[in-house]
Order: sequence, then structure tokens, then C-alpha cells
Amino acid sequence: MSKRTIRVVSLFSGCGGLDLGFEQVGDYKTLWANDFKHEACQTFRRHFGDIIVEGDIEQIDPYNNFSVPDCDLVLGGFPCQDFSIIWKQPGLNGERGNLYKGFLQFVDAKKQKHLLLKMLKEFLLLIRKKR
Repeated sequence: MSKRTIRVVSLFSGCGGLDLGFEQVGDYKTLWANDFKHEACQTFRRHFGDIIVEGDIEQIDPYNNFSVPDCDLVLGGFPCQDFSIIWKQPGLNGERGNLYKGFLQFVDAKKQKHLLLKMLKEFLLLIRKKR
């Protein structure tokens, strides 16, 4: 049986550490990525080429953006500072607290059954309380 390459869309990609790990472990290929930080995007490009879109995820409409390819997996790890116990923990009310919604929009737009979201336990506890 031949293996099929798993096509990845990567969000909150940073310098590409999560993507690199996936590609080194198996048949994963990052096709499109996004991050807000210029320096991180520069590093990402050195490893993966010009597949990263630099900018605010909240300004990208995954439903109407034809540059975002179809994929088998959406992966990412949104900023955790607003949930981390070493910070002030403004949680969902913080500057970055609602960025997870951008991730979920991509999952919905791409009709994903598979996703990987790196997050903190504190985020999960806040989401449970919100329900």
C-alpha cells in the first residue's frame, strides 16, 4: 500500500517548528501557512519557501480566500500568553484571547475532520466555564 502525503494548512506558524516536526516524522507537507510576526515569517520562509502569508489571521477570510488550498489537516498553536499561569491571565478578554476563533474558522471553511491545536490546559478550563 502506498502512503499518501497529508496536505497541511498551518496557522500561528511562528518560525515553523511544529511544521518541521510533522514533515520530519512522516508524509506531511505544509502547503500554506500564516503568522503575524515578521521575524517569524522570515525564518519560516528560510525553511519552507514562500508559502507563509504574513498578517493578522482575523483579516483573512478562509471562506473566500482562494489562495488557501484544500488540505487534510489544519494545525496550529495560537498565542497562549492570555491563558498562561505565568502572565496576568486576562483569558478570553485579553488582547489575544479570541484568536482561537480564527483557527476554528479555517477548520470550518476547509470542512476539516482532522486538526491539531496546541493549547494550554488553562484555555480548556476557560472554555468549559464559558459553556
